[in-house]
Amino acid sequence: MTGSLISEYSRSIDPISRIGRFSLKNFYFRRARRLLPASAIVTVAILVFSWFFNNPARFSQVFNDGIWNAFFASNLNFAVAGTDYFQFGHQPSPFLHFWSLAVQEQFYFVWPPLMLAVLAFRGLRFRGELVSWQQRLRLLFLITTIVSVIAMVVLFMFQPTITYFLTLTRVWELSIGALVAIDLRNPDSYIHRLPNWVKQLPIPLFVLSLFVVREDNFGYTMPLLVIACFILVAKGSNTKDWDVRFLASKPLTYIGDRSYSLYLWHWPILVFAHELGFPSTVEAKLVLLALCIALAIPSYRFIEVPFQKIKIPEFKVDVLIPIMKTKWVSGSVALVVGILILPSVVVQPSAQAALASLVPKRQYIEMPIDGTSQVDPETSSTETWFEKRQQEIIASNEEIAKAGRLSEKQVSEINRVADGKSYAQGFGFTCSWGDCTLGNPAAKLRILVLGSSYSLMYAATYAAMAQSGTSLYVQMFTSPSCPNVLGTKVLEDMEDTGSREACGKMHQTVLNHVSSHKGFYDFVVLSDRNWTGSDYTKDAIAYANIVKTAGAKTVIMGQPPTNKDLASCLNMDYSNYAECSNTRKSSISDYQVAAGAKVAFGDISDLFCLETFCPLLVNDAPTSALGHLTDVSAASIAPFYLNFLRDAKIAQN
Repeated sequence: MTGSLISEYSRSIDPISRIGRFSLKNFYFRRARRLLPASAIVTVAILVFSWFFNNPARFSQVFNDGIWNAFFASNLNFAVAGTDYFQFGHQPSPFLHFWSLAVQEQFYFVWPPLMLAVLAFRGLRFRGELVSWQQRLRLLFLITTIVSVIAMVVLFMFQPTITYFLTLTRVWELSIGALVAIDLRNPDSYIHRLPNWVKQLPIPLFVLSLFVVREDNFGYTMPLLVIACFILVAKGSNTKDWDVRFLASKPLTYIGDRSYSLYLWHWPILVFAHELGFPSTVEAKLVLLALCIALAIPSYRFIEVPFQKIKIPEFKVDVLIPIMKTKWVSGSVALVVGILILPSVVVQPSAQAALASLVPKRQYIEMPIDGTSQVDPETSSTETWFEKRQQEIIASNEEIAKAGRLSEKQVSEINRVADGKSYAQGFGFTCSWGDCTLGNPAAKLRILVLGSSYSLMYAATYAAMAQSGTSLYVQMFTSPSCPNVLGTKVLEDMEDTGSREACGKMHQTVLNHVSSHKGFYDFVVLSDRNWTGSDYTKDAIAYANIVKTAGAKTVIMGQPPTNKDLASCLNMDYSNYAECSNTRKSSISDYQVAAGAKVAFGDISDLFCLETFCPLLVNDAPTSALGHLTDVSAASIAPFYLNFLRDAKIAQN
């Protein structure tokens, strides 16, 4: 693409004024003519297939990804979602492969205007001599490459998944091609004087990359592929080297002509075949390959080729170099560049930095496994997250004591919670009855959540974890008042027949899901209200042991302190404020189940209580309502939750 722009510019240079031009209109029209028709057909095909064969929740996810794809922003969508392209987990997006097309189009949306802006500065001098237009472009390409490589290496150390998708960290792969393009037609250029041993590297580098490029190092090993492509392009098509002649053979050029259609069709075919239960045998894979080719050939013949023959409309919008000197054009270019780079900078929410300050090196947790009580507290930092949370509880209630009454903000928040509005949000989950999901199945951390509303109350916690930058996927199966037991007297005693049937149906769904997803989840999280009695304890232990067969670390999460009627606490003075204090819930049944099943138990009482006092408010928000965490309090414990899972994994290994 860059080579065609350079050729057009060099051919149009006026011998007297030395001013050249190239047409942005023609460039963008050629790109649209080349990419949009086939891409649109595949997009519609994906959505139609998903509509007929996926459930509504899955179709909603696919449709959302399709919207991002329509605006060539799939890479940003998957970067924010924390998608891991290296893991073909459960239900990846059929639009996942469009990320690379999005990167290219974002790049080429900015690149031509940026080139024009650089070419406009014809008076640029170095050591008293005018800098030629080739040198100015070469400098642009070199700076772009260096900045992008640095961004990739630095960001990869902290966020490898985001690094994989962002345009900023991929630009260097395209700008290196531009460096080749500007010197390709210059017979005296260095690229025509490469040593023979260098010219033999491309194919060996391609083969080597198959073994060394991995999820944990692609930020450092991906240059192998780029260097191989650089050498191949630099060698040109006229060389007699064996690798160039091999790649220029008729079978490979036939495939190359149809490669765009193959690229578009291959991934959705693999994804939908996986979802429909297509086997993973060699024979089945050959059938899928044949299907990809069968769709790519007519796509090329009847969509790509006819649209390529459409002539460019005749209207004058050619952009001349002198125009680029105007302030509004230069400003527009800067704005466009900013729009593309800004998401790369802010894709990590600022909340992560704030939360990170609260995360200790080691977190104290209750761990009743074989008589032991905790992860060694001696390894904890002196300022643990618990201690900081205790300080928050004290500070927020000292302010109430000093004022002698509740503030307008606190009253407003109590009213909101009392009216039930703290449960009116979806927190980013996509739900169909009691089946709810958050994030992308290919995320780094995958959690299966089972239980009643006491599990659902942690929805805001998971949402806060995702918003803080955690690569997270959560699958929830919940049903109101449904205990984590199977076919016991506890279920038989449920008064509501409809709830009992819904609970039984959910349990069957859970058993099927656990059976079909062994090894997929990192954690299974159970949470329940404190049922009592030996029947419940015995059967809850049996249920926990069943879900442990999923191959994930199993944990039980506790409940917040109970509270009085929120409405009665409004506008009272501090002398009566203690009457609104919450009460610690007994966790004895949760402890018994966790000990019996030998799993970790997360007691969250100390996140909302001092030793003898559980205040109504922490940081101006009620901690609970009707025995459940409120959305604000649930979101506030996200750092604790992440550390609890980490230490639970350490303790159970």
